Amino acid sequence: MPINSASGASCQINLLQPSPSAGSPSIRTPCEEYDHQTTLDPTTGAIQEMVTIQSQQASPFGILIDIKPTAYSSLKQQQQQQHPTNPLQSSTHDHQLMIIPEDYACKIILDGIRVGSYRHPKSASCSKKHITRIVPADGLTFQALQFAKLNLVDPDDYDDNNHQSLVSTDPIDRICEDETVIRALGTIHIDVFRCTLVAQPRRITTLTTTIVPPVKPPTITSNQMKFSERSKKARLSTSAGLAQQATSRAPPSEMRWLDQSIDPFPFLQVARRIHPGSKKPMTGFGENTVGGFTDASEVPLLTDDPSQHQQQDSNSSQQRTATSGQGMNNSNQGAGATSDRVEQLAGELAGMKEAMACMMFLMENSPAFQQQTPPAPKPPHAPVNRQTHDVPPHLSASVPTQVSAPAAAVPSASYHAPAAPEFDHLSRLEPLKIKDLWFSGDSAHLLSFLRHIRDFLRPRSSLFQSESCRIVWISRHFGHHPLDHRKQPSPVENWYNSLIIDNARQKGVFSMYADLDGVEFTHPALLSVESFLDGLISIFGDKFMKENAKRVLAACKQRNLTIGEYNSQFKSLVYLVEDVEDTRIEKYVQGLNPRIIRQAMGKQWREARSLDARMELASEAAAELDLLAQLPPEPAAGTPLPSLSSNRPGFHPPPPQ
Repeated sequence: MPINSASGASCQINLLQPSPSAGSPSIRTPCEEYDHQTTLDPTTGAIQEMVTIQSQQASPFGILIDIKPTAYSSLKQQQQQQHPTNPLQSSTHDHQLMIIPEDYACKIILDGIRVGSYRHPKSASCSKKHITRIVPADGLTFQALQFAKLNLVDPDDYDDNNHQSLVSTDPIDRICEDETVIRALGTIHIDVFRCTLVAQPRRITTLTTTIVPPVKPPTITSNQMKFSERSKKARLSTSAGLAQQATSRAPPSEMRWLDQSIDPFPFLQVARRIHPGSKKPMTGFGENTVGGFTDASEVPLLTDDPSQHQQQDSNSSQQRTATSGQGMNNSNQGAGATSDRVEQLAGELAGMKEAMACMMFLMENSPAFQQQTPPAPKPPHAPVNRQTHDVPPHLSASVPTQVSAPAAAVPSASYHAPAAPEFDHLSRLEPLKIKDLWFSGDSAHLLSFLRHIRDFLRPRSSLFQSESCRIVWISRHFGHHPLDHRKQPSPVENWYNSLIIDNARQKGVFSMYADLDGVEFTHPALLSVESFLDGLISIFGDKFMKENAKRVLAACKQRNLTIGEYNSQFKSLVYLVEDVEDTRIEKYVQGLNPRIIRQAMGKQWREARSLDARMELASEAAAELDLLAQLPPEPAAGTPLPSLSSNRPGFHPPPPQ
């Protein structure tokens, strides 16, 4: 069981075998371990302990974790000693050299699936914990840790689209395509976090009853999943997961530990990797150690001397042959030699696969194979034809003259065109005109046109080379609709032409047939999209929109309209004019049918302080008037009416018989 020298933490995987005597605990058999590696995560600074264990058959197992309460402080103390701070600042770091106990939370991950967590309070009397089962929050059920045979299936028996079985509709009967799970098959990870734990009751008890949390469904792990036999992980014979859910016989504890606060990253990561074949130690690991851990960048993959591998293969083969020969008689020596040879070949093949996997991992994480920052795209030099709507040469993004410090990369939700050299031609392709969107200068259509243009440009601003390209793209939507069959240019086209002509004259271009869009934009209205749209609004916007809306609102009366039609019409106008709620209500009541006002008049009507509340009360009053209108008319005045009460004067019911 490897022990981290800095923190004193250790972890061991034990196979659990039933005891021959009833009532006795299971027999623990530690798994054989080799290839111990200790590395340092360059991102989080967490110490990573990786150990390879032999491939096991289907069997329950347990995880023996030993974490000292002072593990975190010990690690920080050793790191502080190896990298001392400035003597002038040493007083601010004295607290890091103190050895103090901490609470810890251990997250258990089997084959890439988080199955549960174990909380270790600093007040615990023992630092060791043997975990054999995962118990949910309700404490009523459990799932045992289980090594199981990897369930490989033929992908031809499953649907190519949803990977569901062709003969079963069970949602579990499908091939797992989760790359996170597939890559993590045959691994056991335990991430240790520093936290602050508090004890809380498992059940909430009130004056009348006890509230028990609902039973949590079982966790689906790789033991219950199916995998394609064509996967490169098919060489694994064992998966690490959970057994089927079972009911706990013992009552759950009354109290449980919960995380009050927890660090965002673990400070210790323990991993166990299942080797698919016989023991094949890899040399060269764990030699460049500094202070109890090894820098991953200094660990060689394999030794350079091939004779060492041949000598190790020969020694391991001789040891296996000698071991097997001691327990055999002379009649079985031939069969034993053949079995040893097959086992040796299987071990060598597994070792080669393991070495290739390590090489691929290092290559994928090497800076030489990472995607480099592409150079800035070169501006095009071809002339621009206005009729083909190509991008003019001067509209490409200019190269900055000053080199500033690289800023932190911030992910953007908008789409970015490819910028690699091989995609240089794609970076110059800009969006086409929006189909069937035209603006001729009619102020009634300006709001809709601006909404379409802004909605299109908002997530696609990076697709344009510069601000001038966006302005030219907007101008492609100016003009009459082709179905109108207008021969004369629209007013908005004349306005845009006047802008680019004036801009060209400022640059010394006086020809009306020159590439006016290709001249650098310096006109104030052409410097940005915002200034361009502001100029468009100032020329073609409805300057009397609010005054017209006021006149229409003043003339808005219910008259013969239904209450629903009146409410819709009034609401579409009032928010363009009034911004005070009391004024909106006053104008609404002025146009309302007086019969509805009389029917709705009451305390609730007078206390309503919002327009929506008044509209709802008016709708209810209108519905009541419709119901009253369906009743027969009242009799003429002076017509005697029969009493509607059961106690009429002079009426005496007959006595009971």
